[in-house]
Amino acid sequence: MSYANPLRGMTGLRAERIDQGIDFAGIGPIYAIGNGVVVNTLNAGWPGGAFICYRLTEGQYTGKYVYAAEDIHPAVSVGQTVTSNTVLGTVFSGGSGIETGWAAAPGTGETMARAAGQIAQPPQDPGMVSSAYGVAFSGFLKYLGAPAGIKQAVVLGTVPADYEPPSTTPPPSPAGKTISAVRVNFSDGTAMSLPVTGKKVAKLVVSFSAGTPQVLP
Repeated sequence: MSYANPLRGMTGLRAERIDQGIDFAGIGPIYAIGNGVVVNTLNAGWPGGAFICYRLTEGQYTGKYVYAAEDIHPAVSVGQTVTSNTVLGTVFSGGSGIETGWAAAPGTGETMARAAGQIAQPPQDPGMVSSAYGVAFSGFLKYLGAPAGIKQAVVLGTVPADYEPPSTTPPPSPAGKTISAVRVNFSDGTAMSLPVTGKKVAKLVVSFSAGTPQVLP
């Protein structure tokens, strides 16, 4: 999966409640999770005025919208392509912190949680409950290595299967098993079968054109 922890550059990072998304305290750069296109940067309806939103263009969540809002100085512009190494903006100490989660199309300010009615109704604070979309995004961030948000006593709604976080259960080890076939799929859509059938696996090591070889579990 070509995604990375978007909060890895922040200092004083502290996970707070899960509501429409996940609230965090801290300062520093916030990155895009993966390859995408920026569709929005500002929305006056959010504390701090920032609502940076991008549509993912690769990986398990292709086509879905991610937002990072509130106390952020945007460093990207609408239409810009981003990767997991792109700094979306700088989180500053403004009193609100940030919120990040799944956004509803077209990505201009509404969250998936609000679109699905997974918020407390007035006069209650919309953040008094956790949304299922917020819980799912928290699981996604945890999978990427970020701290999980704090789930509140009440969780509203459910999410479709394509919004569920990736499984954190490691795949079973192939060690000691007899190979029946090895097939390598490439990013250009082609594939290659390797003639190693009938042998038992000790370990799988993948070498790349750059960087160190990787031992697969």
